[in-house]
Amino acid sequence: MKSIKEKQREWKRQEIINAVMDIALKEGVLELSVEEIAKKSGFAKSSIYYYFKSKDEIFKEILINGWKKMLSKIKSIKIDPNKPYESLVEVIKTHLDFTQEEKKLFQFLARFTKALKNKEIEKYLKQESEIYLSLIEKCIEKGILKGDIKFIYNSLAGSVKQIAQNEDLTFQEKLKYILKNLEEFKQ
Repeated sequence: MKSIKEKQREWKRQEIINAVMDIALKEGVLELSVEEIAKKSGFAKSSIYYYFKSKDEIFKEILINGWKKMLSKIKSIKIDPNKPYESLVEVIKTHLDFTQEEKKLFQFLARFTKALKNKEIEKYLKQESEIYLSLIEKCIEKGILKGDIKFIYNSLAGSVKQIAQNEDLTFQEKLKYILKNLEEFKQ
């Protein structure tokens, strides 16, 4: 069981992380200063430096933990190799669930992942794409989808990223649009 001090530390770190995400999503990375983070989080600059060495460390932690969280959710799906299309749809649904449950985090990941070159983040991106690519490949092998694997993946990834960020659509509408895009590749 965590002590009160440990819970307070976690809460303060999370408040700092939330402040960074809010500032970056609203004003961009250039406006992100330790002074602005302190002001937004309600903590002194010294507190920010107590919990994080730099604003880059905060940025990196958000991205790494965000990708870990999303990948963990996707990996929790029971993928049936005999039903690759149904499994692909489940991966898409899970991806969309994540974007609904973690809206701010997903927006942050979608907007800033490419800004930070980091081997750990690249590892998670690769794992995510491998899940999609293997399912698409199995769909092609079984004659369910047709076309170039990378082209289908890029089209699907683009539509998931774009449609998931549309806050005017319900979960079901988002899923419908993504699956409609995927239908274009069906045999």
